[in-house]
Amino acid sequence: MAYENADRQGRLHVDVLATRTLALAFAPDTSGMKGEGLLAVTWAQGARGSVQLPAAGYAGDADGYVIRRWDDFGLGPATDLGAAHDTILDLRPLPGGGAVYSAEDPGWGRLAPDGTVAVRPQPPMADLRPTPAQGLAVSPAGTVVSFLAATGRLRFDPTAGSLTAQDAPDPSLVSTHVPVGLTAWPDSSAPQLNGVPLALEHEEFSRSATTLPDGGVLLGTDTHLRVYGHDGRLRTELPVPATAWAVAATLDGRVAVAGLLDGTIRWYGLTADTIE
Repeated sequence: MAYENADRQGRLHVDVLATRTLALAFAPDTSGMKGEGLLAVTWAQGARGSVQLPAAGYAGDADGYVIRRWDDFGLGPATDLGAAHDTILDLRPLPGGGAVYSAEDPGWGRLAPDGTVAVRPQPPMADLRPTPAQGLAVSPAGTVVSFLAATGRLRFDPTAGSLTAQDAPDPSLVSTHVPVGLTAWPDSSAPQLNGVPLALEHEEFSRSATTLPDGGVLLGTDTHLRVYGHDGRLRTELPVPATAWAVAATLDGRVAVAGLLDGTIRWYGLTADTIE
């Protein structure tokens, strides 16, 4: 029996237990792995009757998330396989050998019986995670947007019903602008504005931000759009259905645009104390 152990120090551990007694039989080598933890592990039939032990979750590096695969029931050497752009949530064995896995890319991938990645997840939607600061822009009226996706820069005009590729940013659009006073905010659960901690829920992480005309901040997180005043006080909030990887606002602060992990771009109305 193999399971991921999130309680051990470092959170990157797999324990193999004896079936009859549930005593620890051994722990495969996870040295060198980086990340917040492992979410999934399974046995997988390999080539010529061998058995492999793949595990994955939040483990990865700057190039993406990996599956660590051990040969010989987990006793053999380990190989890290670049497998996804986002968290790998589950691993399941396939009857013919190998395994299938799900990732928050979103999409499904497959390990071949020889232990290689046969298919990586292919998201059926725009991937807005490459959108950094300055990547999302909105027209003064709040209608036209420009954004970076995995395929490059795109310009979307819903009034004209057009989606076109761009070689360079459109200077007529207002880009995301992160205020100088906003610190410790990228991928963080403890952002600060002018030294004042910004209130977030437990294990909520900020992912995007832009300044507002009154000196406040619009913050996009895993679960919410949040508006803070220049004093760091939370003025209003709105749940979102997926992580807000990019946000922008018009110069008058009346319209906000967010690019979400589900591949959608959404428009929101802003007032002094509401977002809707």
